[in-house]
Order: sequence, then structure tokens, then C-alpha cells
Amino acid sequence: MAYKTLLVIDGVTINNIVSYDDLASTQDGDKSGRVPSLHMNRDILGRIMSIDVTLGITPVNEGMVILNLLKNPEMRVQFRDSETDTLKTIECYCVDPKKSRLEGMMDYFETIQFQLVSNERYD
Repeated sequence: MAYKTLLVIDGVTINNIVSYDDLASTQDGDKSGRVPSLHMNRDILGRIMSIDVTLGITPVNEGMVILNLLKNPEMRVQFRDSETDTLKTIECYCVDPKKSRLEGMMDYFETIQFQLVSNERYD
């Protein structure tokens, strides 16, 4: 099976994605697979509201490019819709990106986490 592009921000393909969620809910937990909280990412009509992304080990230079892209309040994002398996485009902004350095190897980020929120307003 070939690698499918999951996320493109302003023309830059984002690699090293270890967690990607654009579905209606996230249900995680020990053994049961569920926790009491349910994180809704789509509105009632199925339009995308937000995308949660976690990147794995990333070189600092690549990580800084991504973090700089996330500063744009009107970034154009192509994402793979998990329900239709097609690339869709939205305009969005990033909420509070988090990063951690790999201990002992400061040339790498251990993780980069961020949430992309749609700029589209719904009534």
C-alpha cells in the first residue's frame, strides 16, 4: 500500500504524522477504547470544524518550517477526509501548537501537536 498524503498546508506536504483525526469523535482509553469525553470535530451537517494532528520525530529545520506555516491565520489546508478518502481544501487557523525537543538530541523535535480550526462560519 502506497503512502497517501494526509495533510498539505499552504503547498507544503506534512510528513511524519503519527496521529491524525478529522472524524466526528475521538474515543480513546484503556482497554475499553472509550473515555467519558467526546471531542466533536464536525458540525451537524458533516462540515469539517477542526483537525487534530500529532507529528512524530521531526528535524528542527523541518519543524520550524511547519511552525512558521501555522502562524498564518488564513492558511489553505488540503486534508484527506477519512470518510471519503479524498483530499479536500479548507481555509483555517492553528490553535496553540505544542512542541517538545528530543532529550539529548536537540536537533530534533520529539513531537509537534496542533489543531487546525476552520475559518468558515456556520449559521
